Amino acid sequence: MTYTDGIYTRGIFAIFSELSKSELRTFNYIFNHTHYGNVCYASQADMCKALNAYPSHMSTGVKHLISLGVFKKYRRGFMLNPDYFVAGPMEDKPKLTSMYDNLDKKEEVAHAENN
Repeated sequence: MTYTDGIYTRGIFAIFSELSKSELRTFNYIFNHTHYGNVCYASQADMCKALNAYPSHMSTGVKHLISLGVFKKYRRGFMLNPDYFVAGPMEDKPKLTSMYDNLDKKEEVAHAENN
């Protein structure tokens, strides 16, 4: 585990080989705009403007990063996986892991209510 500018990283480097250049740019944008709590409050539209990318490419890249478990959708942004990153003190990792794991449960409940 390494510590860089207040962010702990572990195990993410193996995933980088599976990413395209545009997905790496998307990941880099989210990583650099992550606040304490592992949350990035940037929409895909914001990222498209900042990275000068097409919305369809951005959507495909985000879906691939989500499928790899790098982050999940969180409200109007994204939450980075605390198994790979912890923005802030390591004491917050159990709380962040619990929040991250519960995102799937909230999505399943919302989907069930809509059907």
